[in-house]
Amino acid sequence: MDLKTIRQSKGFTQKNMAQVLQISEVYYKMLEKGKRPLTAELEEKIKSAFHFKRTEAFKLEAKFDWIALHFRCTNAKQVVKKILHLPLQQFSEADYVRKHYDKRYYYGHIEVSESKEERQGVLIELTGQACREMEAILAEQAREWYDLFNDCIVYENQLKKQGSKPESSQAFFNVTRLDIALDEYVSEAGNYDLNDLAKKIDEGLAQSRKRKFSITRSGQFSDVKETGITIYVGSASNSVFLRFYRKDAEQAKKLQMSISAVREQYGFYNRYEVVLRHEKSDGFIRDYVANYWDIAQRAVGIINDNVMVFSDWDGHLDEEWYDVMNSYEAYHFTTAPKALNLSQTWIWAEKSVFPTMKLLLQDNPKKYHKLMHEAEIPKRYEMYLYDKMKRDGKIPQRW
Repeated sequence: MDLKTIRQSKGFTQKNMAQVLQISEVYYKMLEKGKRPLTAELEEKIKSAFHFKRTEAFKLEAKFDWIALHFRCTNAKQVVKKILHLPLQQFSEADYVRKHYDKRYYYGHIEVSESKEERQGVLIELTGQACREMEAILAEQAREWYDLFNDCIVYENQLKKQGSKPESSQAFFNVTRLDIALDEYVSEAGNYDLNDLAKKIDEGLAQSRKRKFSITRSGQFSDVKETGITIYVGSASNSVFLRFYRKDAEQAKKLQMSISAVREQYGFYNRYEVVLRHEKSDGFIRDYVANYWDIAQRAVGIINDNVMVFSDWDGHLDEEWYDVMNSYEAYHFTTAPKALNLSQTWIWAEKSVFPTMKLLLQDNPKKYHKLMHEAEIPKRYEMYLYDKMKRDGKIPQRW
């Protein structure tokens, strides 16, 4: 029995394994190295703890959901060219800036902040939608996320050669935040019920390195007779923070659709988020560039390293939970390239905006048309409209 392979396939540390087998960590290390024989009793305990019947029941799809890249320099134009491979003139300058920064630029949802102070430097921030837009850009450039992060390391070395030594606490480049989303989609075989995890937490059968769980529940959705739920592991200020929630419920509320409609249209069910900050996010990306390992596998490993769920007090791992968090081809990293578009904006407008607009139009047509004429399009969408009109051959002479 290859203990190391079993342990690594679950993303467990040696300490986790010792805890499951109810032996000391030192003794487990000797077992894994072959310095002590594996007894029939321990072998049976391993088979009992790690034998799951439904390894194909759940599938997880991993993707980046937030990336913040900080550079200790003051030249946003050069950073955007070196890292994003885009000219800064394609970006629109924002009317307001982030605290401690002097300028802020947008390209769709991709955001770049620039400071005259080297310590604040240049910050590239990609939230969820911006990550999808960046993936579309990378695809057009025949690049991948790995190439972008590798360019960051290469540029860091260039900054080292041409700049002064950074302060001891600040490098020329670091990843200040990295969110990885693991999405569980609707499956005919069934989906994991986060309420079961909440129950395990209440019963003391779920343990965490962070020693802190918190649970919030939303109202019941009449179309499916279910409630929304979010489980937090650790604190949002921690360098490692986990958040598990009903993605279908979140999108139903955001788009003002029924949960059934969200599941049918998008396939969402649960989302498991790994939020890394500071040394953890920076170390994750540097290790990824150095070793090019599987991002999804590492993300699941972080969850398993921070959360253990048991089915009973005899040390048996919870089968349902580890049907989701296992490593037998049950998850993969993916990209979902999505050029900037207004599809979700149209859905939101159809559900929420147009009925109100119709009411306002009938109430005061003159005021309605005046405000509509005076309304300004947000700067982040100016380049989107320009590209769209360019494709359609309708660019005004005085754009």
